[in-house]
Amino acid sequence: MNTGPLTPITPRPTVVDSIAGLDSCDSTSGDEVDTIANGCLELDPEVQCLNALLWTPTAAVVKIAEHLDETDFYRPDFGAIYASIARLARGGHAHTAALVAAELQRDAGARTDYLRGALLAVAIGDARAHDASHYALAVLSQSYRRGYAIAAARFTQIAETVSEDELFEQMCALGRERRTARDRLRAAAQALSQMDEP
Repeated sequence: MNTGPLTPITPRPTVVDSIAGLDSCDSTSGDEVDTIANGCLELDPEVQCLNALLWTPTAAVVKIAEHLDETDFYRPDFGAIYASIARLARGGHAHTAALVAAELQRDAGARTDYLRGALLAVAIGDARAHDASHYALAVLSQSYRRGYAIAAARFTQIAETVSEDELFEQMCALGRERRTARDRLRAAAQALSQMDEP
């Protein structure tokens, strides 16, 4: 009986798609700055989270990174930026926009131009450092909800392709994944809310 991990059938956007489309936000010129001016990315918790983290003390970033993962970001370019911020902070290094750009230059290879464009959109935001934990939780919450949409698509695929005697076990596997995600979200909410306490 095959009860191993299932492969999601809903692809995430590529780095090129993310920068070219700016997450489906309209812009009169296609430029990231114009998009910010139109207010689209200002309402995106992922953008605000990353911007706040650029100004957040290193110890707080490390604490947030205990609960937030780069895969929680819908846009892979934002996930890559977050991974660089978290890596710098864990190493005890400053994580300003310029230093994150340098980190991306070392790691991203041919993708650097795309990631630097996304970083520029992030860096010119006006999020406050003391709100970083709230934005992080918002990103994690969105990721948690997306997980159910992905699970639904996977269940449809299972119903159409898996043998009858495996259907129930595969459904249970999806349920266990969602339960683990729920517990993770609850733990993060408790830990990150405590960061506001004096």
